[in-house]
Amino acid sequence: MSTASTRPTPTVLPALLAATLLAAIVASAFGQARAADGFAPLFHAGDTSVLVVEDLLPHVKALLSSRALRQAVQTGAVGGLVTAREGRVVDPAEWSDWLDRRRQWLPEQVAVGASEAGFADLDTLLKGLATADLLERTAAGRPEDVSLAADRTKLRQIALAELRQVRVPGLRVYARFRTAEDAAAAFGLMKDWVLGPDPAALPRGVTAELKGADTLAVHVAVGDLIGEDTAILATLVRAQLLDPATDGEAAARQAVTAVRAVSAEVSVERIGPGLLLTAGPSAAGGAAGVTAGGADLPAAVGQPDARTLAWARWDISRLKAAATGWVKLHEEWVRSTAYAEALREANAPPPGAVTPGAAESGPAAGGTVLDALRFAAARVRALPPVGAARAWVGADGSAVRWATVAAASPAPAPEP
Repeated sequence: MSTASTRPTPTVLPALLAATLLAAIVASAFGQARAADGFAPLFHAGDTSVLVVEDLLPHVKALLSSRALRQAVQTGAVGGLVTAREGRVVDPAEWSDWLDRRRQWLPEQVAVGASEAGFADLDTLLKGLATADLLERTAAGRPEDVSLAADRTKLRQIALAELRQVRVPGLRVYARFRTAEDAAAAFGLMKDWVLGPDPAALPRGVTAELKGADTLAVHVAVGDLIGEDTAILATLVRAQLLDPATDGEAAARQAVTAVRAVSAEVSVERIGPGLLLTAGPSAAGGAAGVTAGGADLPAAVGQPDARTLAWARWDISRLKAAATGWVKLHEEWVRSTAYAEALREANAPPPGAVTPGAAESGPAAGGTVLDALRFAAARVRALPPVGAARAWVGADGSAVRWATVAAASPAPAPEP
């Protein structure tokens, strides 16, 4: 079974969506005709969740030329503020010229691909950050508090266990520019920024090299970047992840070994008019090319066209399972001495006032990363595990509409 829904929203939503996703991009009229040089052959079979933002430039330019926007910035309270600031009556169409002068840096399409393995790595990273945050917030706690000391010992054990598994979440990002020359210019700027005038002057633990003329690979070894074992130990102690007085020498050795195992690999490849950024091994995710139908949308959502702003297709079963774990982690610690101490240090409401449900009302309910995880979990669990969506501009250009399709998950995440 599948369900679809459409509804109008203000036309400013495309710009807000683009800013939130850090992507600005283009009309899918190009997408179908130019599939050969798009993201589909470059993403891998394991990239089961894909978000694509199409060309926003034509829609933004249409908005800037609209009578409604011109009236808004030239009349009324908003118009008065704009005129007072600029010292003259402003015509929004002027901003269209500013965009045209920078159009070479505005991709026609940006696609982001994520895998189940990437979601698992993200889960590990976030749980590690949540425990590290509680440790940092309780560092100035009362040393005579036996319960707090026991909580901190357990938190360090959890943080160390997560540290042993930390990997940079795998991700692919493809940006298709308007011409191959534009892509080459963007690649050149990125190459010059990373390599600098002397690649040998990069910090210890960081290596960057050109593989041929069109691929830049960067590798970071976190342990080498920090320095010798003594420097790593000092960093762990400052971060409250290690207490030599109570954790012992064996735990210290394990922590240093875990840090030495953490590394990050990122590559950028120029392919025709596009740039492909890969976080993690470039060959990860199985065979190259998205799975059958992976670049297409269900009929209930519709295919990308010239009015499409963005579309997505996902399988987040692993992420939903992780969200269930975030809820359990929150419930485990929300009434702990460490959590109460963290709230006290932050002058937040007392722990009795923060119930598990309260954290779902906003990321700042308790002020900790743990609370933010609980808030994020509620949003993730509200999504269908497998589905697709598309957003587009209405025929008259006055509203943004979207449709979503939810499919049955082959492995639904358990609900507590």
